[in-house]
Amino acid sequence: KPRNRSTRIYRMSVALSLLYPLALSAALGFALALSECLLRALRVKLPAEYRFPLYLMFSLFFLYPLWVSPILHELSDDSVAWRVFCFPTLAGLILLTLIPAIRRGSQYVAKNGTPWGWPWYPWPIFVFLAIGVCIRSYALAFSFQTAAMTAATDWRTSFGIYYLTPLFLAVPVLLSEIAITERKRGLSRFVMVIAPLLVLTAIPFGSGIAFAGFLEMFVERLGSPIWLAVIGTAIFYGYLRERGTNSAEVGMMISLAAATFIGPRTLGISTLTEPQAWPLVLIGCVQLQKAIEKRSSARCLIATTSLIVAATCAYRGTWLTNYYGAIPLH
Repeated sequence: KPRNRSTRIYRMSVALSLLYPLALSAALGFALALSECLLRALRVKLPAEYRFPLYLMFSLFFLYPLWVSPILHELSDDSVAWRVFCFPTLAGLILLTLIPAIRRGSQYVAKNGTPWGWPWYPWPIFVFLAIGVCIRSYALAFSFQTAAMTAATDWRTSFGIYYLTPLFLAVPVLLSEIAITERKRGLSRFVMVIAPLLVLTAIPFGSGIAFAGFLEMFVERLGSPIWLAVIGTAIFYGYLRERGTNSAEVGMMISLAAATFIGPRTLGISTLTEPQAWPLVLIGCVQLQKAIEKRSSARCLIATTSLIVAATCAYRGTWLTNYYGAIPLH
């Protein structure tokens, strides 16, 4: 009887491992075919620059569980947690493929065959998909992590809001592209204000064995979510600066100044680090470049001060900071 039971379980697992990919692939094919039929039957215009990200998102929703499932792969709890974490990150990257469509302008979807103009068409599609990504991220964690957990006493997963920070970062990038292309200053100011909120979403709130274990592993391999969010915000403001948004320079400087005290292991106020040199070096280099371009003595003062403070932080405890810091002070 034990042999017969194990044989039946083995056959069921083999059958499931074959039917699961076929079922999801068939569902994806049906969704794509239905979408195309609806667009053609209703004579709705959805240009390729919008259609390609839409179908990429469909593929992510339907096919990603095949990569996460511990039924199809011999995965440890940690591997399942990492793969669940990658889901909203990939979704954020897919959303960034909408940038070429945004740069074509609102006229690109004019006379689209619907009663709605831009942005009411086609942006609600991607708004609802982004909300679906947030829900699906937790659903993947609950479905697959609890299936792979070896400790049945605690079914809380490793999922945290910081999983969604890469997805949230894609939103201000897209909004800033819309503001630049459509010349909407109000939207540009709004993006400037909401971008620092990304750091708040990266604060790891949660409890449980799985949550604490994955967070510790995450910090060891990649760094603190707060630290990564601050760096991402600084890169975002730098991107806007290169795109011609002059006010973005202030945000970039503030983000780099915050990175001076936020390190790879910072998880809250109690774990802030001693001042680091590299953000101050970046501030000094950026300001020095602007000082030369604009012949600004004020920027030159900021640049040299930042570089001297950076050297003081990097060489603390050496001859440079002896005698109560007299050398850098002078």
